[in-house]
Amino acid sequence: MKCKVAEQNAFLDFMEVHFASPLNEMKGVDENLVTSLLTNLFLYLLALPKPTFRNQVFFRMEPESNGLKISIGAIGFELNQALREAIANPESIYSDLMNFPLLINFYAAQKIAWKLKANIKVQLISSDSHRIMISIPLEDSKQLPLFS
Repeated sequence: MKCKVAEQNAFLDFMEVHFASPLNEMKGVDENLVTSLLTNLFLYLLALPKPTFRNQVFFRMEPESNGLKISIGAIGFELNQALREAIANPESIYSDLMNFPLLINFYAAQKIAWKLKANIKVQLISSDSHRIMISIPLEDSKQLPLFS
């Protein structure tokens, strides 16, 4: 997922993408929805202004007793104050796309997270660094290969 999306949408010479997952598969999570969620969050990051050529994205997937925890760290992707406020506002919805077109993939990811009954939290560390944390509860009949 990550290499194909990055190759089509970014200059890989100027970006590092790291991925860590301790398991090959996990029962109880919808593979297609999780892949779509991660792709949209990655595309959201790629759409942000990049003031330097030292961009890094870190994906980490960890199983928990009641679900899957995903952390995405992003360095070198600039968020101005207006974008920070839109992301921090839980009332921010699709109608805000006219004001914040850079957030189209973020809003798409939120909608996919809703389908997964997942929770997305964004921790804004600095103007060009943030962390996205996702908690996805387990469902008995689903299975997810964790991109080994």
